[in-house]
Amino acid sequence: MGTIGEVMFRIYLIIVLMLTSVIPVKASVGSWKITHYCSCKKCCGKWSDGHFASGKEVYQGGVACNWLPFGTKIVIDNIEYTVEDRGAKSLFGDKNNKIKHIDIWTASHKQALKLGVVYKKVRVVK
Repeated sequence: MGTIGEVMFRIYLIIVLMLTSVIPVKASVGSWKITHYCSCKKCCGKWSDGHFASGKEVYQGGVACNWLPFGTKIVIDNIEYTVEDRGAKSLFGDKNNKIKHIDIWTASHKQALKLGVVYKKVRVVK
């Protein structure tokens, strides 16, 4: 079977292979501004009806980005999210002005404020 070092190395390789093969990466697009929002009138104004711009009901894991197509999977801190919503062009850009800004939907305004604004690496998944 091998020495304890060889066994540990094999376990390490298996874990690395499992972690790197679960999510195929299309592109690494660097550090983005990450904000958080909820479905309230303060965050969404007249669009605070509990639906994303894609037409789907809001759910944990949905995000806003104006220039990635609906359904695009992105990964932030090893958590997968799906682009389902849009935001103001001045903040999120469009297909001709690709501003690196993701808005993550949260269940409450209090949670959105608590999570605040951060800058993180974002990966776009195939």
